[in-house]
Parts: sequence; structure tokens; C-alpha cells
Amino acid sequence: MEAISMSGLVKKTGRFQWGPSDWHVPEGYIVTVVGPNGAGKSTLFRMLMGLTRPDGGNVQLLGKRMDADEVELKQRIGYVPEEFDYPNEHETGEQYAAMVSPWYPNWDHAYFLHLCEELDVDLQLKVKQMSKGTKRKLAFAHALAQLPDLLLLDEPSSGLDPFSWRKMMREITRFMEGGMNRTVVMATHIMEEVRNHGDYVTLINNGKIIGMLEKDELLDGWKSIWVSGPVDSAALARLPGVVNAEEQGSGAFCLTSSFTETEAALHGAGYTITRTQAAELDQILWYLMERKKGCVNDERT
Repeated sequence: MEAISMSGLVKKTGRFQWGPSDWHVPEGYIVTVVGPNGAGKSTLFRMLMGLTRPDGGNVQLLGKRMDADEVELKQRIGYVPEEFDYPNEHETGEQYAAMVSPWYPNWDHAYFLHLCEELDVDLQLKVKQMSKGTKRKLAFAHALAQLPDLLLLDEPSSGLDPFSWRKMMREITRFMEGGMNRTVVMATHIMEEVRNHGDYVTLINNGKIIGMLEKDELLDGWKSIWVSGPVDSAALARLPGVVNAEEQGSGAFCLTSSFTETEAALHGAGYTITRTQAAELDQILWYLMERKKGCVNDERT
């Protein structure tokens, strides 16, 4: 089963165009969505939730179309937008929960109270008295207490202190342990969230999905390599897998997207590898996006 199945989705707003893009998200995984500011991450989430109507293409969530099964789908989807507007900020957090909970058949109030306690949300406060971070934690608790099959999180840790952020990430892990078919799709700019909590990484740039990659495979393949001896950086850059090569002192450094291939080629060319290191995830993602834009060599894409 696919939690999200999207084909040819397109939306034009002013000078910005989303898509057309395809995207297929399998059930039972955490998928992080990464891209620069303005890449279209929030537009994507709003289209998935039916809050912005696409100009073309098709999308299914949990095997159903939002325009045909909106009520049923929204009962099965938890959503935390980047900017959350509470309809009545004069209500307390407790009153707001009492208002929204009847809409969700799987609502677990004990779980909601647990989440609020863990995240230090005072439910007796009126929403208008809450900080931006507290409002976000309250929205997060609402979304998880629905016990959704699909959880959509648009920059969930925005405005949170490091302690609250770690608690939130821990609760996402626990949420996934509660059901093998649960799926989390999380837009983020925090590389630690991608590295430690994602199964797949989806790259978005300029309104297009430019790839979905298995995270562990990505980290295993991309390495920084240092070699010693006389070096021709241009020749080094042409070796299989190498995406960047620079001379450094009496040796050189290279970044590879395919460590096994590059290691064999280096040995075959007579180089001595002095050190290897896992590439930084933000470095990997930058090269992947630049490659798609044609700014770096794309022969090995």
C-alpha cells in the first residue's frame, strides 16, 4: 500500500509553479521532506490536505481521493501546518480539545493528556496567552491523539527549544511503534531530524520533487575520501562516483556518491587512501540539488 500516490500534480500561483511532479510514499515509514525556503514544501502539504486545489494531476492518500472522501480521510490524517490558526484563541487548550475531539473516532484523550504533560503544555491557558512554540506543541498533541494512519508535519519543530524538540522527536518514534502501517511525512530543515528519524528523504527544489532516496543507502554510499601522493585533481574528478575533487597539500580530498566504486578506482589508479569519513547529510543534499539544476557534473546521477 502507498500512503501517498501523486502523479502529475501541478499548481501555479503567481510566478511560482509547483510541479508537475510524481511522488509515491510507501506505508509504514518516516519520510522527511527537505528543500530550501520557498521550494514549495508547504504548498505540497496544503495540496495533500485539500486546502489548496491543484490545477492538474491526481493525488490519493491512503488509497482515496481527498475530493471524494474528504471527511473520512481527514479523520485518518493528522496534520500540523507550518502556521496554525486556532479558530477561537479565547478558548483554553482543554476547551479546544473538547471541541475537536468528537470529529475523530480514534481520539485517545489519555494519550492527548500524556503528550501535553510531556511537552509542558498548560491546558488551562487560553490559546492567545500561549507562545508560538506552545501553540505548535498543542497542535502536535492534537494530531497524534487522533491516532492517525498518516501524520503530516510541516516544520513541526519550528520555534521549539532544544528540550521540547527532543521530546517531540521521541514521541514521533513512539507513535510509529504503535502501528506497523502508520506513516509520517515531515518537512524539516534540521539535518539531525533527517539523519536520526527518517527512513526516506524526499528532495524538493523550485516547486519540483527531484528525488526520494533511502536514507541509509544514501549515507552508506556518500563518503569523503583523502588520498596521498602526487595528484591530478581533474583526473581524480573523472573517477567513478566522484562528484568533487580538490588538491590539499601533498594529497587530495574527494567526495563520492558511490564509495565502493570510487575506492576500487582509486586503488586501480595507484592512489593510497589515508582516511575516509561519512559525508555530512547537508553536504550530500546540496550536491544532489545542484546536480539536478545542472550546476555540478551530472554524468553519474
